[in-house]
Order: sequence, then C-alpha cells, then structure tokens
Amino acid sequence: MSAGGIQNKYSAGSEASLGTSYTAIELKADGTLGGRKVASQCYLDKLLFTWSSISTAASFSWYLAYDSDGKFPITDPQESISFKDGKTTSPAVKVNAFDLAGAAYRHTNQGQTVFLIAKVNAGSAKVEAVLLWRGR
Repeated sequence: MSAGGIQNKYSAGSEASLGTSYTAIELKADGTLGGRKVASQCYLDKLLFTWSSISTAASFSWYLAYDSDGKFPITDPQESISFKDGKTTSPAVKVNAFDLAGAAYRHTNQGQTVFLIAKVNAGSAKVEAVLLWRGR
C-alpha cells in the first residue's frame, strides 16, 4: 500500500527484446498477474525493470509516452542508465527501479495505455517492465 492507505495498482509489459533503436512496449492489464489498464486520471509512482539475456549492452535509455510512436512523452528521457545487479544465481538478472514521484497522468480515453519507449546502448537485452500507479 502507498501512503494514506491508497492501494497501488500496476500495468505490466510482456517481455520484450530491445536493440539500439527505441522500441515501444505497451504497459497494460496483465490477465495472469491481475494488473489493470492505467486509469484515465492517476498518479504514476514507480517504474520497475527486470533485465535478462543482456548481450554487450552496458546501459539503456527510456521514457514513458502516450503513444506507441513516442511522439507525445509523459516523462523526460532518461539516458545511459547502467544496469544494476539483481539476483546473481542462475538465471541471473539485472534490475532497475525509478521513482516517478506521483507524476499526475491524465488522458481523455478511459483506460488509455501508457507506452514505455526504451533501447540499449549496444547489442541487445530482454526486459520486463511494471508501472505502479494509483487512482486520483
């Protein structure tokens, strides 16, 4: 639960392969894990990354957008972020978490999707991303 007893909800992206060009990942309701579509008015709290199959990449860049083309950003681009060590036993993973400080999100379409636009600096990597958010 977040401050004030307001329960966080989440939207997840399916595992995606990234290369050196920006790729759009839809952060949506996940039927298996019980995630929900992002509400049309909410606060964005955290963005969580789990990385695997990293091949020569040392860092990544990302931002959130209203559209899959990335033309209408929600957040400023975060560039050249190093991967952080996560679980080191097989299969090892890298992890990253970003505090979005309760950024206000508003869209006129109920349940509008938020897109993660991301890339790695070299080679390739697989990522799973989860957006934590709460209602307004």
